[in-house]
Amino acid sequence: MNNSSSCLQIAHCLSTISSMLSITDLVTNDAVHPDIQSLIDITRDPANNDPFLISALSPFFPYTQSIYMQNESALESHWAEKIIHSENPKKTLYDFPYIDKYQQICDNEENIIQIYAPEAKNILIVGSGPCPITALLYSEKYTITLLNRDESALNTSKDLNKALQKTNMRYCLSDIKEASNISDHDVILFGVSVGNAEQKKELLEEICKNMKPDSILLARTSPGLRQLLYPSITESDIPYNAIYIGTHRSHPRTTSACIVLKKV
Repeated sequence: MNNSSSCLQIAHCLSTISSMLSITDLVTNDAVHPDIQSLIDITRDPANNDPFLISALSPFFPYTQSIYMQNESALESHWAEKIIHSENPKKTLYDFPYIDKYQQICDNEENIIQIYAPEAKNILIVGSGPCPITALLYSEKYTITLLNRDESALNTSKDLNKALQKTNMRYCLSDIKEASNISDHDVILFGVSVGNAEQKKELLEEICKNMKPDSILLARTSPGLRQLLYPSITESDIPYNAIYIGTHRSHPRTTSACIVLKKV
């Protein structure tokens, strides 16, 4: 991408961000607001993963991440209530507009689990929201524990799982630093929205300190311009007490990735 086209892309991105900052209704017609969808589309375009563009937009990352994650929480709450009160909760679950994306990500992570922890029977998911789609998909094969410090989100998850008749879901209301059950799990999944850019290394270090030696940690991350949506994990964020195994692409149409770590 030359400087002229980069400047045009920057102007386009800034216009989209400006529209996004003025949004008051985060959920429209069961989906994200069109301006937020425009931002998502920008992050999906491979041509936009240009270092010049990423650097120019990086000062806006904290603001767009905050609004996007508020949107994500609002969308999850909306759909959780819709599924809970549905006459056919299981069918309504699969009407969720982004479930195919989640399924692809989980399928790719499942391949990673089969490589590095083929005997795994349970997964601890750190940072599940009120409508934990990842947990619901993984619960077809594993016993799931949801770790969340947000009591309201956790309670909504319980109601949702009851409506879906899930029997292999466990719940832990706790901060990562105070959780006592990390070592009970074969796989720990660190959600992409957990912690800001400055907190992630400390949180990963805490998990690695408490996980059992033969377990694996899958840390979701969003490199490149995907940082408009979520904070990214870089190599400098990998804690001293972790062994870096590798980084795997999570989804074919985005830069979303999964970093695999083991305890030292």
